[in-house]
Amino acid sequence: MKSHKQAFTLIELLVVVLIIGILAAVALPQYQMAVSKSRTSEAVSMLKAITDAQEVYFLANGEYTNNINDLDVVVPAERMITYNNLPVDTDQPNTYFYTCWESRTCGAFAYNPNLPNLEFHMQQTTWGNYSFQGKHWCQVNHLSKSEKAKKLCQSMGTKDPELGSNYYLIN
Repeated sequence: MKSHKQAFTLIELLVVVLIIGILAAVALPQYQMAVSKSRTSEAVSMLKAITDAQEVYFLANGEYTNNINDLDVVVPAERMITYNNLPVDTDQPNTYFYTCWESRTCGAFAYNPNLPNLEFHMQQTTWGNYSFQGKHWCQVNHLSKSEKAKKLCQSMGTKDPELGSNYYLIN
């Protein structure tokens, strides 16, 4: 009785490696988009908590604050920045940082052109003829105009007809 050893040929191994490569090429961008959407959704939730705390602060004090530490919300200290002193670059490009400015607006910024900026306005806000009152925006960085950031914003809301193509109202 002869014993035949069964083995894979080089062509069969190359075909398997090629199939794995194709699957990885298709799956990796989808995975990266899912991670980006998750980070942005987390930032929206944190910003919602900050603006809700701002509204409570307004009811108690008659004004909004630029200092997140004054609010009844927990934001890690290393993730708070001041609007007038935004760092130019960071070693955490996929992390959102939070700030409030001009006593009526809070935002979340990531130092990654593929992640959108988020801007939430308080209830008592108006500028000129346009009411920013209580509006929440997802913004595509006007310098990078990233398609990935635009897709993230489109998945979260609708284009704001009054402010242009880089602003999406978060539903």
